[in-house]
Amino acid sequence: MAAEIGLAVRGVARAMSARMLAARIGLGVAIAGVLGSGAYLSGKLERDSRGRVEDFKADAPTAAEIRAEAANSARRKAFDEEAFIKGTKEDARTFGMPLAQADAIAKPQAYSVELQEPVVLGTGRSWRSEHLEVRAVSDKVSYQKLGATVSARHSIAQIENISDTPVAYVARVRSHDRGKCDVRGARQHNAMALMPGEVAEVVVCAGGGKIRIDRAEVLEISELGYRYLSRVPPRAAGHDGLTATSHAPPGGVGMCETVDQGGLAQAIKDGTTRWVDIVDYYSRHSCDRFRFFFDYRYAPEAPGRLPAVPPKG
Repeated sequence: MAAEIGLAVRGVARAMSARMLAARIGLGVAIAGVLGSGAYLSGKLERDSRGRVEDFKADAPTAAEIRAEAANSARRKAFDEEAFIKGTKEDARTFGMPLAQADAIAKPQAYSVELQEPVVLGTGRSWRSEHLEVRAVSDKVSYQKLGATVSARHSIAQIENISDTPVAYVARVRSHDRGKCDVRGARQHNAMALMPGEVAEVVVCAGGGKIRIDRAEVLEISELGYRYLSRVPPRAAGHDGLTATSHAPPGGVGMCETVDQGGLAQAIKDGTTRWVDIVDYYSRHSCDRFRFFFDYRYAPEAPGRLPAVPPKG
């Protein structure tokens, strides 16, 4: 009996050992499967991530594209129409003008060459056009000579705006007998624009004598345009250095420092731009916020979009 019980016990033990072995084998297979699956999923994740990075790189903008977009954004901001209108209204308030003056800068501006053939005037004589009257006078003017202050008689052209609208003007005046006089005195005046009834005293030459007007041009402008233009350095409109130092903007305001005086003066000499192009632009754009571009051209009709936008590039 005891022997039979022992055999049974050993049989049960062998069966349990076989089942435990099978269980261990199954567990090993399961673990291997999990590890294999994990390795596959990990590889797939890495492949998917790598694919997404490559897709991102393909879609990402280049440095050149980023710079171009930044430039376009800055351009849109600089030439925004609403900001321009707001700026002109603020300027009108600063100058103590009605806000309607801010709208006037967008209207057509008549341009005329008022004198094409030279006119010679003796002292006391005058010439007049639709907008200007030029009178030849003689008077004493002080100036510097060899470090000393000298007072001497000079020929002077008194230029008056006889029209009822503000004008930008240029009158090429010189001595009839001596041509251009480099040594001469000066009197402060507005060399860029004149309000109705305003007079500019342009000193022509020391020693008196007749004056000669070679050419006169006029552009009708708004009152706000008069203020804008008065802050533009005269050299930018083709005037000489003495005229530039004689220029006196109204109200004691300073002149703009960002205007390319030399470049504009040279462009007028070269014929790549004209006096009227420059004064039309700056009678519509504050020289504090905008700079003339050489593609800009005066047009008799209303300019359309303001601010004027230069070509890209």
